[in-house]
Amino acid sequence: MKYTALLFALFLSGCIIADSSHVLVGQARPAIDISQVKVYSNPPKQFEEIALIESTAAHDFQSDQALVDEAIRRLKMEAASLGANGVLIATVGSESGSSNTVYVPAGNGYGTFITDTSKGKVAKGKAIYVAEE
Repeated sequence: MKYTALLFALFLSGCIIADSSHVLVGQARPAIDISQVKVYSNPPKQFEEIALIESTAAHDFQSDQALVDEAIRRLKMEAASLGANGVLIATVGSESGSSNTVYVPAGNGYGTFITDTSKGKVAKGKAIYVAEE
């Protein structure tokens, strides 16, 4: 019974499921700290493209804004890992949800199925290097 409660608590814990990826289109640099990465909605005057980047964030129990924030944070993490000091946002939008069903046994021969239909956000952009102006 205590395992059932633990599984159920983990399932409903509110963890955001997130992922990110990149495709190099330029030269990567040594990794930097995420705090050094700026987000741009308009291109700076001069920059070097390093990679096309994408990230997702999904969960039932988070607000849309929290999911957008997490998707953008993941973009910044991906950019920082490539040595980019900027992220030029291309799009931020909704991602089709996914559904996961988990059987949680109760230990007495019975159990329950729990379905998690995640809503999600996706962010796309470019990891860029902006020389100090």
